[in-house]
Amino acid sequence: MNCGTVVKWYIDKDGDKWYDKNAAPIESQYVPQGGSFIRDPLGPDCDDNDATKTTDCDPCAQIKAQIANAAWIQKLNILKGKTALKYESGYLEQLDTQSPFLELAPEGDSSDNLNFPITKTTKGYMHVHTNPYTRIGNDGDEKYIQPIHMFSPADIIQMLKLTANAYQNQIPMPDVYGAMVSSTGTYQLKFTGDTNMLLQNLSNTTAAMNTYKNKIERVDDVYKKAIRRNKGNEGGLLDFMQTIFKINGLELFKIEDDNSVSKITKGTDGKVVKTPCTN
Repeated sequence: MNCGTVVKWYIDKDGDKWYDKNAAPIESQYVPQGGSFIRDPLGPDCDDNDATKTTDCDPCAQIKAQIANAAWIQKLNILKGKTALKYESGYLEQLDTQSPFLELAPEGDSSDNLNFPITKTTKGYMHVHTNPYTRIGNDGDEKYIQPIHMFSPADIIQMLKLTANAYQNQIPMPDVYGAMVSSTGTYQLKFTGDTNMLLQNLSNTTAAMNTYKNKIERVDDVYKKAIRRNKGNEGGLLDFMQTIFKINGLELFKIEDDNSVSKITKGTDGKVVKTPCTN
């Protein structure tokens, strides 16, 4: 077929009119040979092997689909009701359609850390960061605990492990997420970058941890400095991920109380920019 002019032809392996996100289009006057090509796709498909699993690559659309899922939003709302407790709680989400959510338990004797048993079918997690509270330490003294209402360095590492695990086990990357619930906001991390950067992200994070002798307390202190330097949790997280952990492709989103969603970035002036999701 001669179209007369050069046009872009997109690969659509599963025939659902959404093109393969990971395949570059071919510019030609003719229909390319050796594959399924279309001219006017509906959009990028992050799972082009199965027409019944068409996935919109836009993270805004993915998060809104989660919010529309009754089981998912129920778990999120349960966590919103636990911000006044004195321990963290949360859920892992599996691919299992019958019982997808696994409740997380505290790690050892710690009430501030959760055990994340990532398996070949784990695609996401959500957990709560509580309000400030006091507790009696092992020395018998009362201690004031003030959790940060944002992803911690340990949370970021878990998210990177999830993305690498998903890639190794062929879980569509758009399905992978990490969510943090607090009384001042609900946030989600999504990986939208090049999958070739997954192992590099983990390597960069490992190098950063080695710099601080793998002591999470020392890394937390550096993170708190980033928050103070950026005058807020959102800017502090973005700064920390870029300059300390040197992560590429991990993006931050906020879910408002009315379930609207915004993407959180930093502008060229270093200030936090909130861009509402319109789709």
